[in-house]
Amino acid sequence: MVFTALIFSLVDLFLAMPKNDLHLWPRMTNTSNSLPTTTEVCIIGAGPSGIVTALFLAKKGIESIVLDKFHFPRPKPCADCITGNTLRILKEINPEILPRLVNSGKMKAMHGIHAFSSNSSKIKFDFLPLEPETTEPSCYTIKREEFDLALFEEAKNNQLITIKESFHVEKIHCSKEEAYVLEKKGEKISANIIVNASGSNSNLQKEAYSQHNKERNTAIGIRGYFENIEISDPEFCELFLSRKLMPGGIYISPMSNNQANVNLVLRIDKLKKYDLDLKKTFQDFLENHPLIRDKFKNAVQIEKFTGSQLRLGTVKRKIHGDRFIMVGDAAGLIDILSANGIPQAFMSGKIAAEHISQAVAISDYSRKNLVSYEKAIFKATKNYLRLGRLASPFMRSEKVLDIVDLLLNKFSKQLGNNKALEALVYDKKYSWNLINPKYYRRFFFGMKN
Repeated sequence: MVFTALIFSLVDLFLAMPKNDLHLWPRMTNTSNSLPTTTEVCIIGAGPSGIVTALFLAKKGIESIVLDKFHFPRPKPCADCITGNTLRILKEINPEILPRLVNSGKMKAMHGIHAFSSNSSKIKFDFLPLEPETTEPSCYTIKREEFDLALFEEAKNNQLITIKESFHVEKIHCSKEEAYVLEKKGEKISANIIVNASGSNSNLQKEAYSQHNKERNTAIGIRGYFENIEISDPEFCELFLSRKLMPGGIYISPMSNNQANVNLVLRIDKLKKYDLDLKKTFQDFLENHPLIRDKFKNAVQIEKFTGSQLRLGTVKRKIHGDRFIMVGDAAGLIDILSANGIPQAFMSGKIAAEHISQAVAISDYSRKNLVSYEKAIFKATKNYLRLGRLASPFMRSEKVLDIVDLLLNKFSKQLGNNKALEALVYDKKYSWNLINPKYYRRFFFGMKN
């Protein structure tokens, strides 16, 4: 179950988004050199979820200010995989962005995964095209620094979006009467509604979801960039499962210029339980794993390991209130099985813009009205997060993980290429397959090729 879910998490299912004709606001021109003190929408965070929210608001004629504590371009720890639903929404934003990045050589197409169980048996999984009857890839790798910069530049060139970099938000105030943010130096920006897109590491509005931020619902992700890794097929990602790291493992994403992203994610409760040093654990696998060590014998690490906290989508958090909503990682939409959050960030940004537009049209920014956003985003992301929520209680049991590891080792030798696995990944009802005994008979003993 864990293995198939890890495979699935890198290939997004197409989820239909609601489309409505909504009220359009008059156009205004803002620049980051003259920051307004009031705005319709104030967005905290210029990562994917914040920028996508701003861009879809602009499509509806609604102005926004986007604040970020960093100056772009800025590095971002991530697995650097851009998958199906992200690509579809990116095309909606501007169909020229993707070909521009591909033609620049910054994006590299991935056509599948080579996954290895802890006994080193391999399963090959091929990605289907992005759309039926095409050859368009459904997965690319690109450094998040480059991907986020492309989105940032798209927003920066939009007259309805004002971006302020190096703006350190110290406080968010949201009530029925007003909403504003305060910068550390005292600068104040008022808005009708605030969008918290500040990511998993942010402590802003901590009281809104503190009861769900337990160690079993958060993880630490760490990644490093390497050159000259000996990858068997540079158009396939590689996943190495390990009992020590389960439900996670080591993931290698080949990139342009003979580089690769190597990353590892581990839940914080497990990290503390076994008193692990994540960087040392990572290094130990690179040096001693029977398959990985040979791949890295000539490899050169070109950047230090960097990491980030991940707010996992194992529970439903409170992500709305009077005059505020949360999107992306701040809303806790990261898949526990893959630590993939970009598709959910894009979806939440687009859905947020829809519901903010409705609020603007009737001038109602109340908690009662904005609950519709929370319901919509949890419905839209249920196919991504349901399995993680179902499996999370079991994955805290070491005995269960022992059994899962045993089964994976036993059956991975006979799998090779398995059409039942492909059927699982691309079936919109995949999570129900995972609790259906008939599916496992087909998966382990049936449709081999």
